[in-house]
Amino acid sequence: MSGRPEASYPIPEERMQNVFSYIQERGGAQIKELAQRFRVSDSTIRRDMDELAERGLLRRTHGGAVLPQPKGMYERIYDEKMSMQLEEKRRIARAAARYVEKGDTIFLDSGTTAYQLALCLAEKEGLTIITHDLYLAANVEFDPSTSVVLTGGVKRADQKVLIGGMVEDFIRNLRLDTVFLTADAVTAEFGVSNTGFFEVGIKRGLVRAGKRILLLADHTKFEASASVKVCELSDIDRIITDRDLPWQAREKLEGYPVQIELA
Repeated sequence: MSGRPEASYPIPEERMQNVFSYIQERGGAQIKELAQRFRVSDSTIRRDMDELAERGLLRRTHGGAVLPQPKGMYERIYDEKMSMQLEEKRRIARAAARYVEKGDTIFLDSGTTAYQLALCLAEKEGLTIITHDLYLAANVEFDPSTSVVLTGGVKRADQKVLIGGMVEDFIRNLRLDTVFLTADAVTAEFGVSNTGFFEVGIKRGLVRAGKRILLLADHTKFEASASVKVCELSDIDRIITDRDLPWQAREKLEGYPVQIELA
């Protein structure tokens, strides 16, 4: 490694993502090693490691951290998610595509359900599609009259998505016709939530930026457990899910001012 110091990362989530990526590449790292690399104090790296360990991404050791066993990872990798509930995601996507009209400016959140929606929008004309999902932007061929805009940001390698302050700043200056939001969990009690914190600020910004917020979530996301709250159910205009939504979940959601559509 070069003796030249690395650039610092003043935004905490960007720095933590880079700390995690560094450890992921090597299987482990020491506090002093990371503090020198990222030009921050030992105590800052220690706090980052403790936070990452709380989320199940790392296992703390004396003076450093290592990757946990694979079963301890809190999220499935993108390629594995792609094949899960595929038919349900396709039905949700077809239903969601009906809310998009020529000339609309929309945001597609990250994830495999949003990717299926992108496929359904490929032949529509005259759209402006904004996203932070690298896989979606690179793998869907849209009509030539449609503009595709990437937000910029820091690449999260395990999920093929851009994260960090650059994404949040970009979204802060948008006013969107429709946001197609995704989530890891939806409950009547806790609202819309995510398993990790890297994308939560982005999702919260999207909720503020959209004139209309449509949440795309297959039935497995309901009554699931996720640790970081994104928004209240009252912030969502419509939830599009599949017809296998458990009746218990639907019964609870009916007491909230959000429309439920079963695809």
